[in-house]
Amino acid sequence: MSEADLQERDWSERMLAQVSRIHRQTIADGLPSKPFYAVLNALLELTGSEFGFVSEVLRDELSNPYLKTFAATDIGWDDASRAYYAERIETGLEFRNLNTLFGHALLTGELFITNAPSSHRASGGTPAGHPPLMSFAAIPIKAGGELIGMCGLANRPGGFPAEFDQRLKPLLDATALMVGSARVGRDLAKVRSEVSQQALLREMLIANASEGVIAVDGSGRIVEFNPAATKLFGWPRESAIGVRASDLLSPPEDHEAYASIFSGTELLDAPVELQSQRLDGTRCDIEISVMRCPPGESAAHIAFIRDVSERREARRELERAHALVEESSRAKMSFLAIASHEIRTPLTTIMSAIELIDLSQLSEADREYLSAARTASASLLDLVNNVLDVTRFETGGRGLANANFQPRAMLEEVERQFRFDAWSENLTLRMVIDSDLPAAINGDRDRLRRVLVNLVSNALKFTECGGITIYCRSRPAGVDCVRLEFEVHDTGIGVPADFKEKIFQSFAQADTSLTRANGGAGLGLSICRQLVNTMGGEIELKSSSREGSVLAFYVVMNRMLPVATAGDSPRSIVTTDASRTLPQRSKVVLIAEDNLLNQKLLCRQLERAGYETVTAPNGKAALNVLLTGGIAAAVMDLQMPQLNGSEVVRLWREHEITLRLARIPIVMLTGHAPEEFRMLSLASGADAFLTKPYRSEDLLSALRGTLSAP
Repeated sequence: MSEADLQERDWSERMLAQVSRIHRQTIADGLPSKPFYAVLNALLELTGSEFGFVSEVLRDELSNPYLKTFAATDIGWDDASRAYYAERIETGLEFRNLNTLFGHALLTGELFITNAPSSHRASGGTPAGHPPLMSFAAIPIKAGGELIGMCGLANRPGGFPAEFDQRLKPLLDATALMVGSARVGRDLAKVRSEVSQQALLREMLIANASEGVIAVDGSGRIVEFNPAATKLFGWPRESAIGVRASDLLSPPEDHEAYASIFSGTELLDAPVELQSQRLDGTRCDIEISVMRCPPGESAAHIAFIRDVSERREARRELERAHALVEESSRAKMSFLAIASHEIRTPLTTIMSAIELIDLSQLSEADREYLSAARTASASLLDLVNNVLDVTRFETGGRGLANANFQPRAMLEEVERQFRFDAWSENLTLRMVIDSDLPAAINGDRDRLRRVLVNLVSNALKFTECGGITIYCRSRPAGVDCVRLEFEVHDTGIGVPADFKEKIFQSFAQADTSLTRANGGAGLGLSICRQLVNTMGGEIELKSSSREGSVLAFYVVMNRMLPVATAGDSPRSIVTTDASRTLPQRSKVVLIAEDNLLNQKLLCRQLERAGYETVTAPNGKAALNVLLTGGIAAAVMDLQMPQLNGSEVVRLWREHEITLRLARIPIVMLTGHAPEEFRMLSLASGADAFLTKPYRSEDLLSALRGTLSAP
């Protein structure tokens, strides 16, 4: 079943529920106002209109039509009008002026819609203080071709479409039955003065109701069984009268429940769903509600019953569809996690090898080739990250990972990342940071950095001369929060006027031709908006011209939280300044990595920075190395044979606690990007987490945050 089919079925169910409510209200009260209000409330709810009225159409001695309104939205604009309304609404407010919009509909007897009421020729204006009319629909209520009632609705968002009444036909038919029965009831009451109009109206409505209506006496025996109940259950009226309703309708296992409902022991204020049994023994799902009748009547209770078998099946089908979607989403995320790991692992090797190559020993041509490889690797990493982010947002898998960090250091890191790219294109890259920027804050550093990286990368892509300037300032946002505001200015080609509303949409590109000058998948700005929104902010294209663009955004983050002590698990790592003194060579770092090439590159990176290293090819070997002692810190891959990284960390932390050993800092590495892997790593006791591929300075920064300076 398609989404459109499900929406249509949902509309039909809502419509039928409103019709059922009108029937119950009419039969229960028999007086005009409450059933008319049931119709009005149903119309307002289903259409989303602001206000309206429901009226009976009568004729004066000259046969001119006029409205007698029994239900209207209370839009009284002064005390006098409100008092007038309250005094007359029970007996009906009369409107005889035909020089109005509804007067036009009265004279034509047809559906009348205008989405510009004030300029319509039939408009007689509105009284001073009356709410403005933005749109108006007058819907005729007919019986046997005669106009007997009218519904008026106003100010529906988006206006009223043509043939608006066709979508409301079941509700309008129920209204016609209500108005017609009230009219016939009045006429009969004049002739049969011994029978009240209310009793006659109830009798007629029960007979003509579209849903099953069963009246029972005090002992639960059926005294009225309308034609709709016969159609639903298969029992002829003459066979049902006098039989206990619970015996007639309930499956054997539900006999007691039905007995308590129909005897009044368990009156139902709201409809409930049960399973019932027809004359031929088949089962059906029903919705039933019960009302108590006034004292002195032959019926003690009246039950209103509707077949909801199709609705239940639709609900089950929808649940199955949701289960399939969830299963598909889980499978997609599982595949992407594996694919991400398989892509990131060799990409880590490439990027680490590039970093370790001594540029001074290369020719100018070789350095250009290396620069091209570095740029291509960064582009591939951005694409992998963007695709993963889009999928996470679609499947609702995006949460925030809050930790203390230094925003200035993060901004300088972004500037360093693009410094060479800007220089190679003969562009300037400036960073202007507010002096009031807090030294440290608490929030999702990686995602904030990701937004800036995407914006700067996008600006560089579309700027041929001039440069890019990044502005950052902070503003108070309450006692415990700070608002960080950013602007990225460029002197590029700008954004076409007809594309300004689309730049934040996924896969949107201003130029999609085969000859387009700039690459990209069209995901960057879409992801920026979703990331910024996740962090409580907004992003906008502040200005754009042929001389450049300004993209501005803000996020709300916490002021810095106290840094956890060494006994806490997991710990928050505060990024330290790059000038911090490196550990002495006596600091031995364990490298646990099953990919031998990445293992060698890790060793080279750390040894170049002044560390000593020892390696382990799997989790079990890593745990054995830790148990031998002499290790100052560990860098561990999450996915390894025999024992994975989180299992090694958990077992080692338990060993530390048992023997009261000093805590060894551990940095976890993984090619798995989803947030749950970060949480898994930190929950197991790791102190820091890096996603492959990472840069050497990221790894060294994490180690400096966990190891004390000598």
